Amino acid sequence: MRCTFIATHYPPSTGFGGVCESSFGLSRALARAGIDVAVVTSDATKGSRLSPEAFAAVEEDSLRIHPFRHLFNERSCFSLTARRVIEDLMADSDIVHVNGIYTHPVTVAARAAKRAGKPHIVACRNGLDPWMMRIKRTKKLLGFKLYVKADLDGATCVHVTAQHEMDACLSMGIRGPFTIIPNGIHPPRILKSSRSRSRGAALARPKRSKGRAISFPTEPAERSGYPDPRLADNYEEAPRCAACGCRPGLSEL
Repeated sequence: MRCTFIATHYPPSTGFGGVCESSFGLSRALARAGIDVAVVTSDATKGSRLSPEAFAAVEEDSLRIHPFRHLFNERSCFSLTARRVIEDLMADSDIVHVNGIYTHPVTVAARAAKRAGKPHIVACRNGLDPWMMRIKRTKKLLGFKLYVKADLDGATCVHVTAQHEMDACLSMGIRGPFTIIPNGIHPPRILKSSRSRSRGAALARPKRSKGRAISFPTEPAERSGYPDPRLADNYEEAPRCAACGCRPGLSEL
């Protein structure tokens, strides 16, 4: 089976949060399950661009990366070449996975797949959760009405990671069908990417303006007094470790 996998950002790109990380993990898992994966992504990294050669380090036998040049806006990655790259790869694909909403390449991919009659999955990545919609609300509501809703309604299936994410989609009028598949995590990668002096690792966003954070204690003393991952709205509300009084996973961010 061949899959075209569209991600706005992809490692070694940095600075764009969890959707980039989920793209990396999911595409690699698909490749290791025996699927030929062609990743289409932008050349954007925070404040700069990546060369095509930079992506070679994360390619695998069944995973090839096809970067396109973004014209402007390193977050939305508007591009004049993305459509051609996506359509060329999509022609030989059995299925298309669009990882994320709101950016230019994912919208191009969702519409191209629908035109070509290709079965395609669009992953929301919490983009419609109420706490996310409060950030730049007017801009997001406009984008939702202009293109995001059509992209989701036109999908063969909408991928969400939890029931609350599906409820958020339904509240915005998205019809589905849906599949609920939680994110997997790779603890060694999380710990490797954390600072050497850090007491723990964190996923998601610790600021109130960006939603919630999940902290994972890693030191033995912390695990004994604070054994489980915790959900916090921001740094100040993160529970303290009973062993040493710190906020595991958040104190070094």
